[in-house]
Amino acid sequence: MVIQNGLTKDQTEDFLQFRQFYCLMWGSIVTIFRMLEKLMYDYAIPFAFINGEKYEKDIFCNKFFFIYKIIRAAEVAQTIEFEHKPTLEELLGTVINRDEVEGLVKRPVEFILLIKI
Repeated sequence: MVIQNGLTKDQTEDFLQFRQFYCLMWGSIVTIFRMLEKLMYDYAIPFAFINGEKYEKDIFCNKFFFIYKIIRAAEVAQTIEFEHKPTLEELLGTVINRDEVEGLVKRPVEFILLIKI
């Protein structure tokens, strides 16, 4: 699923299937997507690919082996049902292109303001 310029592409086949599958908890998922949209808009992030499925990918860094989990948006949405506001880390955990997005989120504020002007 894609968030482009702060707006979820909600008419794609992937998104519609995701919405149908998670219809019973859709309200919480919408809340997560709104948080992600705001994050992407506020930091002028052109594209974020949101993971609807859980998977693990292996990352080798400094000779250590790490398992890096991409958290499904639905899993983060479940935390809202328990009155827990997702952290930035949890929101970024739903983003497939996390490295790119995280790099843009961590840019200096002055740079972001120049982009938006």
